[in-house]
Amino acid sequence: MGGRRPSWYSGSTPQLIKEDGRRMGESMDIVRYISESFFDGNDGLYPDGVVERTISKFRDIFPKRTRPSSRSAFLFTSMGGPVSRADFDRTLRDADEMIAQNRSEKERRAGSEAVGPFLAGTSRPTAADVAYVPFLERYAAQLPLLHEGLDPRNAYPHLKSWYEAMDSVPSYISRVKGCDVSWGRVLGQVGFGNAGAPPHILTNDRDESDPVDEKRWTAEYLVDEGAMKCWEVYAEGGGVATTPWGEAAARIVQNRIGLVKDMSKFMKIDEKISDEALRVAAG
Repeated sequence: MGGRRPSWYSGSTPQLIKEDGRRMGESMDIVRYISESFFDGNDGLYPDGVVERTISKFRDIFPKRTRPSSRSAFLFTSMGGPVSRADFDRTLRDADEMIAQNRSEKERRAGSEAVGPFLAGTSRPTAADVAYVPFLERYAAQLPLLHEGLDPRNAYPHLKSWYEAMDSVPSYISRVKGCDVSWGRVLGQVGFGNAGAPPHILTNDRDESDPVDEKRWTAEYLVDEGAMKCWEVYAEGGGVATTPWGEAAARIVQNRIGLVKDMSKFMKIDEKISDEALRVAAG
């Protein structure tokens, strides 16, 4: 956001303040509260028991004894090195099989018309997708840089369909999903789960000094036709600019004071130069 955290942001994650003033900080408690407060019955984020069961399998699916990290969770062992390829393969295989089993159960109970590509076998996202997507999203960007040929988005059919389905959800692709360029760079930074020793990053034909190809920062790569259509649908709800770059410019303007202070503090750039640079970026 730029600058100091607002007063309502405490701990390591944002807080939800309820109508009675009480705070909630546990992610899945917040998800349940939103579902119960703003949806009716089975239209919510917990439409059936399959969703609950899928969430409960989370700890069994992801690698064990890994170092905690806000940006590279379930990637590094307690000793600091990357999790083995065999363990990553097991995680992806188990997730793929879980989706297949959930879909089969849906077909038996409600017929094929009720079946979809999301984690709980549903045709729309549920709380299960909310629980898993931060980690599987990062895996898609980070695992190929740790183990050659390990591609979560294409190695397993049901996971592949799930990734594609998530990328068609306007609110997720427009506001929530991170950038794989940034997720790749996290691996080369000291302290994000790697015990202070960044791992060897697979660079393929790219510059050895940077594990991420610079051309992937371009608007053509980051905002393709499908992403633009998702943004158009998302923007119909109001409250955001009509284009992604318009929204980015608005955010820069809104947070310019904090951004200038951060650039001065952490990058040692004169505040006047920082302000001018932000004005050019916001264009």
